[in-house]
Amino acid sequence: MTKRKKTTSEGPGDDPMNRTKEEPLRAAAESPGTASTPEVPDAPAGHEDSEPIVLNAIITIAEAAALKDQLLAHINRKGEVTIDGAHVESVDTAGLQVLLAFVRTLQGHGAVIRWTGISSALLNTARLLGLEQQIGLQA
Repeated sequence: MTKRKKTTSEGPGDDPMNRTKEEPLRAAAESPGTASTPEVPDAPAGHEDSEPIVLNAIITIAEAAALKDQLLAHINRKGEVTIDGAHVESVDTAGLQVLLAFVRTLQGHGAVIRWTGISSALLNTARLLGLEQQIGLQA
């Protein structure tokens, strides 16, 4: 007798290893309450629109979620938005993708990005990936 892989989900106790590749995607798409855009958290206490956004020293895939959370707190800012990248020591593609998404979103809302500090690590990695102009490091 040949065992067949389960192709439908019966409930939360199902073994995810027995599902087909398409099933998790379908389940996520059909889940009630799934929004296409993330919720934007309220600004932190004491947050001012004129305060620069200071990037951490490490902006890699391991910190991408924390960077996203940090930037989401500023996603509704208008006018000139200042980003301080002077302290960045290590940055990878994932970190730059998060920064690029943030910059493009703000620009789409009419904001202007201004960098007050650009570390050599940030600039060199952005150049290597061809993203320095897109994230506003080059005029």
